Amino acid sequence: MRARPVFTNRLVFLTRSVSRQEFRLRPSAEVNEAIRYMLMATSRRYQMSPSCLCVMSNHWHGVVHDKEGRLPAFLSEFHGLLAHIINHIHGDSGRLWDGAQSHRLYLDDNESVLQEIAYTMSNPVAAGLLRHGNSWPGVRQCWPVREVVVRRPAFFEARGMPPKRPKGRKCSRPTVREVDAKMKEWDKNKIHYPPYMVFRLHRPPGFDELSDEQLAATLRRAVAMGEEMAHEKRLKEGKKEYLGARLVKKMPRKSVPKKMRQRFSMIPQVKARDWEATRAAKEQMKGWHRAYEEAYRLTREGLLAVEFPIGTYLQAVYHGARVSSAAPPGC
Repeated sequence: MRARPVFTNRLVFLTRSVSRQEFRLRPSAEVNEAIRYMLMATSRRYQMSPSCLCVMSNHWHGVVHDKEGRLPAFLSEFHGLLAHIINHIHGDSGRLWDGAQSHRLYLDDNESVLQEIAYTMSNPVAAGLLRHGNSWPGVRQCWPVREVVVRRPAFFEARGMPPKRPKGRKCSRPTVREVDAKMKEWDKNKIHYPPYMVFRLHRPPGFDELSDEQLAATLRRAVAMGEEMAHEKRLKEGKKEYLGARLVKKMPRKSVPKKMRQRFSMIPQVKARDWEATRAAKEQMKGWHRAYEEAYRLTREGLLAVEFPIGTYLQAVYHGARVSSAAPPGC
């Protein structure tokens, strides 16, 4: 499995599919809340800032800002615990996720960010499930979004964590302000999975020339355009009907789509505003791989003082390799 760089302070588009493309993430109130909770808990722990998220029945997409270059640890914990939680909810066992690596696409400019957010949010339309993505019964949200309190999944209580109820009416939830105030105490006590989290998405970095209102309007236009393009594509293919939210929630969880996605196909690692910028970004990525493979070859020959290029993760975190402070040739 080829090494992949992990860069700090970068926006990245993420995708992960369910094993055999089964509908095991089928929307429900319990599944939706579990996904929101786990995304907030793990992103807070690893200093990730999610801006956009769409969870389909057999895969999910998201756009996140990796501030400290901890993306692999975030994905490992998020996917691992979410798999246990989904299995606990439905009484399943075994692997939830596809054996392939999570798809990571680094976004190098604002235009690429808009395109991937529009792609993410228009997924229900492109899949022929709903005419308008706003009707999706699962998790489909993009900044700016109303902040809500989500409860810790029952999976944690089944593993020994005591249930904690707020004072007052039984089963009532605390307010956003109360949870934010309590979070300081939980962080101090290193409670990574507290009883409640606030689900909030973050403004994507960049777009410095736009105010919050202007950027929100730009995102809405991009999403609307993406949905319209997906709808027109379906019309050209002679597909006019949509499944509808009611039938989506009734689909058997172990069923699969009629048209299976191709596995292990060539997928890009970087995306920029146009062909020339994308080609330059790809050349930089090739330069990183050449520098990494050369450093790895030298360590295999016994030279332990070799410096790996910026972005090296596994060798640095798990094997203590030295990482250069200078970018490799071509980067």
